[in-house]
Amino acid sequence: MMTTDLYEANMLGPGTSLLVIAVCSLALISLAIVALARARRRAWLAADAAATMNSDRVLHEGEIVLSGVVEHAPEQDVAVRVEVTQQGDERESSGSWSHSWREVDRRIVVAPFYLRLADGTRVRVEAPPDVDVADDLDRKVLVSRTSRVLSAELVPGESLHARGWLERGDAAMPGAGAAYRDVTWGWLLRPARGRMMLSSHPLGRGLQERAAFHRWYGRLVIVVFAGLQLWLSGYYALASGSVETAQIVDKHHTSYHDSDGDPHHHYDVVVRLGRGPLRTVDIDGSDFDRAEGKVAVRHGALGWKLGAQPTLSFAGALVPLIGVILLWFTYRRRRQTTRPWFRRRVEHHGSGRLPDPTPA
Repeated sequence: MMTTDLYEANMLGPGTSLLVIAVCSLALISLAIVALARARRRAWLAADAAATMNSDRVLHEGEIVLSGVVEHAPEQDVAVRVEVTQQGDERESSGSWSHSWREVDRRIVVAPFYLRLADGTRVRVEAPPDVDVADDLDRKVLVSRTSRVLSAELVPGESLHARGWLERGDAAMPGAGAAYRDVTWGWLLRPARGRMMLSSHPLGRGLQERAAFHRWYGRLVIVVFAGLQLWLSGYYALASGSVETAQIVDKHHTSYHDSDGDPHHHYDVVVRLGRGPLRTVDIDGSDFDRAEGKVAVRHGALGWKLGAQPTLSFAGALVPLIGVILLWFTYRRRRQTTRPWFRRRVEHHGSGRLPDPTPA
């Protein structure tokens, strides 16, 4: 007698089940690799930044972090200034007012300047227009009741840590009254991999915090991956098992109407594997007519199921899919919202109404 290949109701096909497992597993593995790689790079940058505390450090060409004091270049009155324009909004709820300020524009003014190191060496810094400036937005100008400008500026004499690409070829800053012919060649700091960081705060601390953030997520993903494999243990047990033949002993169709008058149908088959107990299995209505005689079952260490190939239920596939999507979304969202202000849109929220401008 020919063996029929049936599957339980609400089950994915064998190919779709395997695809779901592969997608979820690869997504988690890639997320763990990305998070841990970001953590490792930021930890390396933090260690490199900490090394700048050694005043005897020898300058070398390549990516580097330098610490020194800001000096304006000749005929320049600015080094770097960031101006963030915010739009204000207020709302009332049950007699209680709250307000928010959201960034609507950002302007970065850059000019070549010099970084004077502890040993007196001057390094010319040529920052790109999109330079990251890790300085306090401590200057505030209220333009109107719903508009204000926050700014941060690197001023002469300010201590600064700069990360970029160091190379030879700059005309070192001459002393006062020196002629052009007295200029000597020195060092030039430019963007590394298209980015440059200028910070008035120790770079190591912020980088260590970001490294810890990415490392925590990387380890969380590894735990979730292990949980996924445990969740799929039944599938793996069937996949490593064997195909056997069971006998359909009986089948029956039942139906009823719910409170809205809609009909519902159940199609069940009664199956026996070998000399084991009878088991009632719910199948799809489209398979009911051909549910006769012998059927293929997949027998593993944790039991058996209808069908020659291992499969997942819709719920068994939906839970890990939703979990992986939420984990990716949460990581991306948290990565954006926990960034320092110079790498995200600046927003502030508070209670009360928006302040009125101070009369001139």
